[in-house]
Amino acid sequence: MKIRIKGSSIRLRLTKVEVNQLIEQGKVSDECRIIDRILIYKIRTEKNHTTNATFIDNTIEVIVDQALVLNWKKDEEVSISETTIEGLNLLIEKDFKCLIQRPDEDNDDMYKNPRS
Repeated sequence: MKIRIKGSSIRLRLTKVEVNQLIEQGKVSDECRIIDRILIYKIRTEKNHTTNATFIDNTIEVIVDQALVLNWKKDEEVSISETTIEGLNLLIEKDFKCLIQRPDEDNDDMYKNPRS
């Protein structure tokens, strides 16, 4: 899972395996070591839940309504986009293969790029 933070926006991009894990297990997470600390970022689903996010103990947790995620799998939808009551923009996307292959990028588990 990749994370991008800019201003009041958090964007998370998931591979095929991660999308399936989110659907089947209701959660997916990753982490980034920053010097001597770890930033954990995760997504979990809950039934009948308004999309929101928390930041506690170096952990960003995005909670998404389970129905949105289940529909995301069925449809050809690329993303789930929500704005929280507090004005935080959350974007969860399927991660596409790069159009130009980069030597450090593993595209094996990514979705086919619609522009290819």
